Amino acid sequence: MKKLRVGLEKNSYDILIGENYAKDFPKYIKEIYSGKKLFVITDSNVNEIYKNIYEKMFGGFDYTVYVLKAGEKNKHIGIMPEIYSAMVEAGVKRKDLVVAFGGGVVGDIAGFAAASFLRGISFIQIPTTIVSQVDSSVGGKVGVDLPEGKNLVGAFHQPKLVLIDNYFLNTLTDRYFYDGFAEIVKYGCIYDKKFFDNIFIKRLKTVPGGYTMTVIYIRLMLESLESDCILYYEGYFNNLKEELALKLDVSEDDIDMTMAYFTKCGLIQIDEDKNAELPQAKAMVMSETNWASYKREQRKKGKLEEVQPSLTFSNSCPTEIEIEIEKELEKELEEEIEKKFPTAEISNYYQTRIGIIDGQQYQILTDYLTLDGMELEVIKTAIDKAADNSKRSFSYINSILKNWRQNGIKTMVQVEDEQRQFQQKKQGQSDDVIQDPFIY
Repeated sequence: MKKLRVGLEKNSYDILIGENYAKDFPKYIKEIYSGKKLFVITDSNVNEIYKNIYEKMFGGFDYTVYVLKAGEKNKHIGIMPEIYSAMVEAGVKRKDLVVAFGGGVVGDIAGFAAASFLRGISFIQIPTTIVSQVDSSVGGKVGVDLPEGKNLVGAFHQPKLVLIDNYFLNTLTDRYFYDGFAEIVKYGCIYDKKFFDNIFIKRLKTVPGGYTMTVIYIRLMLESLESDCILYYEGYFNNLKEELALKLDVSEDDIDMTMAYFTKCGLIQIDEDKNAELPQAKAMVMSETNWASYKREQRKKGKLEEVQPSLTFSNSCPTEIEIEIEKELEKELEEEIEKKFPTAEISNYYQTRIGIIDGQQYQILTDYLTLDGMELEVIKTAIDKAADNSKRSFSYINSILKNWRQNGIKTMVQVEDEQRQFQQKKQGQSDDVIQDPFIY
């Protein structure tokens, strides 16, 4: 269970984040509400899936459930009189509590109902989609649509509590799941406008699965903000990657690939205790928030000081000197990356001829290239031989490359020479006497 505090003086409230803790909802609701009556607003989709757990979620309270038809088209001003009448019929008073249980549409309608009924009553949010969990359930923006446009009638009405249970995300379709992650990526852009200008992030555009890796990296940074920008290995599983995969609800392969890439870039640093520090998250937290504050500081000093160029993310505006220096450094880094990370082509080629490549396989192929000094075409040839012999497995390719490494074969000239020697030896002998060097 994680608790975040939204500090708004008298309108402050907590956001509680966990998984499979719906049975504890009554306890947390009682901490902010001394009454007994709940008016729960949900939609037809959510109600159909979760109606059997209402007693668990609202046990001990006198609750009434109002079910909206699902969909944005039903978030209109015309629905409000029906909701107000239902609230009157349920005996809702000013001291009672409205509960929004659903996605953004439900949250907007329920929040507006709470803001406008009896000149304003309290409400809480229980969001069930990623978008509503990371966006609409927080901030107090509530409202409904008019025929002339969306959210033209509304109010700012802060919830008393936001209960986020990631269990509710299990029923999302892929479309809505990835829509939510697009929202998270947007926050990365807002938090630091230069985030996607970083050359390591740009490089991911050429890497298969780069979008997924970018999203995971942003999530890792967000996760680290609660612990001084360090992801601690807690020892519950064999390694940190397994723990992070469970925390973020992503595959270990995706975590492995992300960690491997960003560790090589220096954007994730693993210490001797297997903890992961994210220096860029720390840099963002510590950076200037705006150019105006920077200029005020410079005016105090009476002159512009030379600013040490930085490779960290920053929200502050750089000087012309910084821009030129940074361009030069980026050029140098790009050249360095070309040397260290030509694996994008390998990865693309592998997935074209063999299939999906996971993080560990990606790392092994990278090592053949960068540590063992094999030519790119040599690795491609091993992939080709696996595909051509209907041996579409990484272990088969790895066996070929291991054999070549043991024999000191690093170039295509050496590969072709080995194959030539095999053909010469094979002439006049049966296939079971001489083994093809590509077959393992």
